[in-house]
Amino acid sequence: MRALYFALCFLLLAAGAAFAAETVECEGFSLQVPDGWQVLHGPQKHQYGYMVVLSGPGRLETVNVNITSSLGLDIEQLIDKARKKADQKGQSLEIVSSGTDSYTAETEVGNLKVRLVCTLDSDKKELGILAYSASSKEAEAVARTVRTTNPKLQFFK
Repeated sequence: MRALYFALCFLLLAAGAAFAAETVECEGFSLQVPDGWQVLHGPQKHQYGYMVVLSGPGRLETVNVNITSSLGLDIEQLIDKARKKADQKGQSLEIVSSGTDSYTAETEVGNLKVRLVCTLDSDKKELGILAYSASSKEAEAVARTVRTTNPKLQFFK
């Protein structure tokens, strides 16, 4: 009877694991890949952080997470720097919201509308940048699963 109980528990745990979301771990953050989604590429380190390319229901979604130095800048200076960078690329940058330690903006990259969520830890001089497709509820749902190692850099509070 005891062996049957342990065998049943094992089967239930194995079945639960087959349906659980995958966790992608990177330096400075983690994210959950929902059931039915696949990691196609990444996490890959690049110049500004890590990029993960996911395949969702019938489409590709890119979630880009960067944990980098803030260079000692405050939020207003970071917004100004982002606007200048967008201007140099011929893109617009619309600030959706801002506070003392974060801002949210939207821009276009090619034909894709991108949402940026930037968070700042002034004490550690760290900056978190999360970019994902602004027109995709699925991409936003995945982006909302990102958890940073530094609690002050959480993108969604």
